[in-house]
Amino acid sequence: DRDKVIQALMVISTGKASEKQGEFFKRNHPYQPVLTTTFEPPAIDKAKGVLNEVGSRTGMWRTENKLPPIEQMAKKVMLSELYEYLYAATSEIVHFNVRIALRSGWGTGKNEFSFSPSNFAKFYGQFSRVYAAYIWINFCRVFRSALRLSSEFMYAVDAVELAIEGVNRWPELVTYEEMNLPQNDNIILRALLAVQQGERVEKLRKKHARRKTRMQSASS
Repeated sequence: DRDKVIQALMVISTGKASEKQGEFFKRNHPYQPVLTTTFEPPAIDKAKGVLNEVGSRTGMWRTENKLPPIEQMAKKVMLSELYEYLYAATSEIVHFNVRIALRSGWGTGKNEFSFSPSNFAKFYGQFSRVYAAYIWINFCRVFRSALRLSSEFMYAVDAVELAIEGVNRWPELVTYEEMNLPQNDNIILRALLAVQQGERVEKLRKKHARRKTRMQSASS
């Protein structure tokens, strides 16, 4: 079923893309040769039929001729909060957003500001590193059996998880800095959070060590 759905989506998405590019180039760049048709209508109709058949038979989705929105799929597998968080982060960046535009302006005086994406370059770099690693870790754990990931590979996954868990501050969607607000400097609260983080890191470190021991035992 998985392979059938992937093949069907490939046919449908490729057909749509070639059709749209044909319309665009015909109007804007007519002398450039481009693919305007990749799959005949019967092939696309057949692919849509596959989606309907698999969806109705398995009960995974009921949307005609296509998969359900990613939001519904995320709810189905209990990942709503991850989807909503990352969707909010990525959609704001790639589409026009007043908040994103305004927070790129920084300055030392009241009337002098410099608007540039470079003002948030470090933030976006850290955001990409942390959450790309987070998604990769979860992907490897969920699909370990299907991808037949080895113990050695999962040992590396554990190491990456341990590394990002040790990062004190994961990038937020809305930062204290852009809102010109001080971070909570309650010493007791910070101490409790540090203890909690330390316990989490230690738990992961022990898990990492146990996997290494099992690997060494298996190799010997």
